[in-house]
Amino acid sequence: MAPRDRKPGLAALAVLLIVGGALLTVTLVLRSGDRVSAIEISQRVGAGQPIPISALKEVQIAQDGPAFVYWSAAEEMTRYFASVDLMPGTLLNQNMISEDSAELVPGKAVVGLSLKPNQMPPNLQAGQRVQVVYVPGENGDGSSRLLARSALVNSVRGGDSATGSANVTVSVVVSDSISPQVVGYAASGRIALAYLPGAKPSAQSDPATVPTPRTTPSVKTTGTGSTQTGQGTQQGNQTNQNGQNNQQSQTPRNTAPANGQG
Repeated sequence: MAPRDRKPGLAALAVLLIVGGALLTVTLVLRSGDRVSAIEISQRVGAGQPIPISALKEVQIAQDGPAFVYWSAAEEMTRYFASVDLMPGTLLNQNMISEDSAELVPGKAVVGLSLKPNQMPPNLQAGQRVQVVYVPGENGDGSSRLLARSALVNSVRGGDSATGSANVTVSVVVSDSISPQVVGYAASGRIALAYLPGAKPSAQSDPATVPTPRTTPSVKTTGTGSTQTGQGTQQGNQTNQNGQNNQQSQTPRNTAPANGQG
């Protein structure tokens, strides 16, 4: 049999591949020891909402990766609020949380609403922002008007807004100056919500819902007229009295010369 030709180049390449694979394996094994447990968001948490433990998931990441919060602090995170919308798949970091909610502060009120599916947008979630609108009744008493420009949805519970099986309980955060009106209209079923995609807290104050009392002009005119009439009557009486007094004082002066001449 003819001897086979040996190719030293191929043999060297094979050796290099074997050595390179071994080095890569060793590197991966060594780097695997640098991975740590971090917190990843597994379900959406709206801005201003408390962070539930069910929204957190443990993941393994490289220690020299982006900013993160260790998984060992997961229980502690439930005492914080989301300062921004937390989306699934996001690594949690310190810039995304706050110790206090920016919405649940003095001057705000949480109002509960029992709404039908046609009074709210479908798939409404906590953390979203809505307009709170007054809608007139069937008898057409007044017109629709805005009560709150950008109210935070604090919670959504019960019912299925998509199928309309039952009413949905929605709590919204509004200014305490308009909460009495919102509660009153909600009791009579005159409240509807409009979803504001991507909206943030409004810097504008909510419109006033209580009309400013007006003074009836006729009352003021009548009172003034009566006062003036009374004054005119008094002046007239005084004039008449003065005239009578003048006549009485003039009468003796007129009659005295006549009597003297006679």
